[in-house]
Amino acid sequence: MKIGCRPEQLQLEKRECLEPALAFYMIIAWRVLFLTMLGRDCPEMPCDTVFADEQRKAVDLVTQRKPPPDEPPSLDTMVHMAANLGGFLHRKIDGFPHPKPL
Repeated sequence: MKIGCRPEQLQLEKRECLEPALAFYMIIAWRVLFLTMLGRDCPEMPCDTVFADEQRKAVDLVTQRKPPPDEPPSLDTMVHMAANLGGFLHRKIDGFPHPKPL
């Protein structure tokens, strides 16, 4: 959470402002970790169980640069496409994407 979200750069001085921001970032960190673990354990699962249709189409449109297909890809494919946006190179030696590029 600290590396990806950088909460120290918010410079929130009051506890009333800091607590909601940290709670929000913790939810994001949990979702990214859940997505990483689920993608490793169930790569053949359709991605629409985790991603909304709009999210899937947006990532597909940006990474593939063509209209998204009607049928959702596998979770493995979707995680790799989302990780490519975060700098994951998808080389043979890289393995499955870690939470940081996601």
